[in-house]
Amino acid sequence: MNSRPPSLVEIATKQCINYCQFITDVGDIPFWVVKPILARLSPEQLTLVESNSQHIMPASDILWRDHIIRTFKDRKLPDSNFRETYHRFCHDKEAQLDAATERLKMKQKQYNLNKKATSVVALKESELPFSQRGPPQAAFKSRSMQSVAKRMSSNYTLRKAPATKFSQFDNIKPLSNSLSITPSNRPASPSVSSSLAVASKPTKMNIKPMPSSATASTISGLKRKRTSPLFHPRRS
Repeated sequence: MNSRPPSLVEIATKQCINYCQFITDVGDIPFWVVKPILARLSPEQLTLVESNSQHIMPASDILWRDHIIRTFKDRKLPDSNFRETYHRFCHDKEAQLDAATERLKMKQKQYNLNKKATSVVALKESELPFSQRGPPQAAFKSRSMQSVAKRMSSNYTLRKAPATKFSQFDNIKPLSNSLSITPSNRPASPSVSSSLAVASKPTKMNIKPMPSSATASTISGLKRKRTSPLFHPRRS
């Protein structure tokens, strides 16, 4: 099998394909020479080369057909004007993306408003009503102890102290400041009517003052001295 060496055009074309990302202009080279190179360019690069070398534009319209097939697979392929069709499809796609972005922003804004309206705000202990305040909690490093303290604080309610057994008699007012009952006027069989009668006519009672502690000790000492067998009172 005879193999010929590559021509100078083939070598130049291969090198241009390897560095096609740096091509911005083809000068006055005919389209059939640079067609393999232009086929490897991106849509943005092809647009730039066409604007700098406008002599290839009538023949380079066929290159846009491949870009439509690769980029817009769900669109119907037109019969001609591939360049204009590609730019129109790109414009429609950008409009759809802008509309979708605007709808997403509106939904995100509405979500933030709803979240702010239903969010839980942490209040200080001094800002809570007195009935909802819990006991002072110590700082716990353990998460389990923190959860227990939080549960106890949420279930804590102030309760009214139970009434003592003597509190039911606090509202009873005395009938009189002084009340005395002597054995002479006390009936043999007491009744409610007689008790009320006695309570309605109180008599004053002579109450001797109690001796002080010193006086009481002196009196008790004299009594013990008199009862002692060694005590002999002086005779006058």
